[in-house]
Amino acid sequence: MSELLLDGETYNYLWLTDRSNSKAQQILRRYHGCTERPCCQCLTDTRNRQLVIKTRCQRYYLARKADTSHHHAEWCLLYEPTETGGPSAKQKPAIQYEGDTVNVKLQTRLTRASFTTKQTDDKPVAEDKPNLPRSKAASLKPGRASTGLVGFFHALIQKAQLNDWQPQQTERPFAASTRALEKAAQTVTLEKQQPVAERLVITLWERSLEHSQAINLSALQTRTANLQQAAIVVGEIMECRNSTKVEGSLGLKLKLLNVPLWLPRPVARTAINSFGKLFSEIGKPDRRILAIAAVFRNKTSFVVSDIGLIRTNRQFIPVDSSYELQVADKLIAERRAFSKPLKLEDELRYLPDFLLHDCQVPWVMEVFGITNDDKYQAQKLEKLQYYRDHGIPCWQWEPAVDKVMQDFPVNELPSASLDQEADDFALTINGNGERITAGQ
Repeated sequence: MSELLLDGETYNYLWLTDRSNSKAQQILRRYHGCTERPCCQCLTDTRNRQLVIKTRCQRYYLARKADTSHHHAEWCLLYEPTETGGPSAKQKPAIQYEGDTVNVKLQTRLTRASFTTKQTDDKPVAEDKPNLPRSKAASLKPGRASTGLVGFFHALIQKAQLNDWQPQQTERPFAASTRALEKAAQTVTLEKQQPVAERLVITLWERSLEHSQAINLSALQTRTANLQQAAIVVGEIMECRNSTKVEGSLGLKLKLLNVPLWLPRPVARTAINSFGKLFSEIGKPDRRILAIAAVFRNKTSFVVSDIGLIRTNRQFIPVDSSYELQVADKLIAERRAFSKPLKLEDELRYLPDFLLHDCQVPWVMEVFGITNDDKYQAQKLEKLQYYRDHGIPCWQWEPAVDKVMQDFPVNELPSASLDQEADDFALTINGNGERITAGQ
């Protein structure tokens, strides 16, 4: 979560740049053209992190000043690496922000040309080609990077602010969380400005189980009506089973979707190699395993050409390990304000596991759970040195050394501020100005 300081007040970056938020637009309108400018608080050094308020089509948005994107912390939404000239120049990022709009260049192809299937109604395909990343001829121009489905999913989660937690929340229901993802997708586009909502199927709750299943199946059928195009399907995995027809193929059952998604043998093999640990955790009561998949339709069957999995706790906070899950659950139980920075680009080296926001100065939080790995230990020392060099307070836990998790930094944020943050968060999640409660 990136925080901005404007005229002595602190604002959440995503909240302030939401063009559908009338309160945020009023604030930007008030300061448009003024010498008082928003300044990002991600780091405490003296480098320039001021932003400029601009206007387009009677809407106000924020832009970085020239040559300042690399002044931000790697976990900040405003960060971009420095670009240099020549053949070794860095690529432009796969995920690009402009105000409240996000544009994503995917590695995964969403057309049949890269995925030929011989699927029948009752038999998952045996030997289809997996969905391979695009390849281009070498060029002296840096071009633009691309991201996989997990990177795209992280961008969507971040846009929906599901990686943030406010202490007034008691729980985050499945229905409200998936609706937040659906709303966030309205301002996300793919590489050629195609609205991602035209391809996306998020398994939603609608009144009853039967009605929900019917609505979600209808959405999947609509998005895959053109057999040459794939839908992007997002949902919680409830069950994974081996095919009885083709050895090595897998069928996935998603929550609120009453048809299986079939992984052909090559796709299943790649998925198990990449996400084997997460497949083994499906069904554990303290977590959710979420899938994002490119899905083609063949008659009445739905075939996966590419898939990514992530782990979250029950409140939809993404976590990278079971140790991180323990930390997230404890932070929630202690009613702390925190966020989980998400990896959107491959080159990030200093991304913390969590950020704690209810102290006078934000703390980074690190869980060092891997032992007997020299490279990991070297990265750990480099990371801790980076925090020291930038004056960033760090809470850390090494489960192999400290069996009992140490206490968190003291909560120093006044309760009134927490109440206001919770109000703003509720308005951000629901664009209609209606607060989402635990029962919705």
